[in-house]
Amino acid sequence: MVRRRTVVVLTVLFCTVLVSVIGWADEKKPIILIPIAFDDKPNAQIYYYLDRALDKRPELQNNDVNSALDRGTNRIHFDNLKQARVHLDAARAAFKQANYPQALVEFTKSVELYEKSFSFLQSDQEFIDALVGLGFSNGMSGVQDEAINAFKKALTFNPDAKYDFSRYPQNLHNLFKKAKKDLATASTGDLKVITEPSNAEVYVNGQFRGISPVVVRQLPIGAHYVKIRKLGFSRINQTMVVSAGTNTQTVVLTASRRKSLLDSKIPTFRLDVSEKKASDTIVDLRSLFFVDHVIFASVFGAGDQRQLQLSIFDLDRRSRLKQVKIPVNVKTFGLAAATSAIKKLLDGVALTLAPEKRPTHKVKTRVVKSTPLYKKWWFWTVIGVAVAGGAATGIILGTRKSGGESGLKKVPNTGAMILHF
Repeated sequence: MVRRRTVVVLTVLFCTVLVSVIGWADEKKPIILIPIAFDDKPNAQIYYYLDRALDKRPELQNNDVNSALDRGTNRIHFDNLKQARVHLDAARAAFKQANYPQALVEFTKSVELYEKSFSFLQSDQEFIDALVGLGFSNGMSGVQDEAINAFKKALTFNPDAKYDFSRYPQNLHNLFKKAKKDLATASTGDLKVITEPSNAEVYVNGQFRGISPVVVRQLPIGAHYVKIRKLGFSRINQTMVVSAGTNTQTVVLTASRRKSLLDSKIPTFRLDVSEKKASDTIVDLRSLFFVDHVIFASVFGAGDQRQLQLSIFDLDRRSRLKQVKIPVNVKTFGLAAATSAIKKLLDGVALTLAPEKRPTHKVKTRVVKSTPLYKKWWFWTVIGVAVAGGAATGIILGTRKSGGESGLKKVPNTGAMILHF
């Protein structure tokens, strides 16, 4: 009789674990891309396109290397974005109630915060929404010049954007059309962005415009939003004003807090990628970036014709899964070529999640590595008690909500027990 009850408990447990494992198979697998080639402009551009191609893989979560290297130092930017969203929601609510003065106050605060930290957004859309809302609120409050200015800023991201003005006075639509016309017919200037050090990714109004030093030509005169990214350095966002002629802006980058740690490992990576077994130096990336897989990008050669080598490692199994070598022309290498290269590397490769819970978000200010369920002090105690006591109670494994307590919980008025972890 005891044997039957033991089977009941363990069957429920193992079936639940099996369901959990099947669920993990559908989750995105965290991965990072690390360039280990020498730092020059063509190689930096190759890395940019490989990174974007990896972003487009639906089964992968391409984690941001710089977020881990700068962990804990960008809190102010994430706080700014959090508060910007609070003001944006309040502004929308006030606008919906036709409280335009209050909406104007809230949209203004939201835009101010986004302008301080927009480079940390995963998508510019919420920033654009705040700018458009600022234009609407100014227009409904009778501040026409500011309405046009806000609309123009929003249109720098997408000059062809359209919005529904059917429920608002014709004058508001006229202000938007004027902003669009002013932007289309405005005098232009060139923006030259220099970074120290060089070979950084430069984005203007949400669009990638090249590797620094870079000249972005024929921008409408006025304010433009510039974002700068380089592996091993903190992100930069600046509002740069363009006037007629060539406008030169020099930006000094700040090294990430853990840049030296990664730099010290790269010479070893260059040697270790040739081995089928992952070295301890490579496996150490698991605790630094909280991932189970890493892709190393090497580029050989110095002219237009180079060779790209991609190597993918499983850090949990300590093995190299695959390595491919692809000839590339740096002048024609773009997103299509990068997508093809990533596909060639990943075809036939089965990526699995290790039996531990890890963070999967690309941008985090604080990451805590959790302990596997089977290592919890109470896990086998609970199983032992359930079996020894001959309990026929169903045991369910459940993920606890944020802030909840781990452990065994009894479901009121039932015989079920839930293991929260």
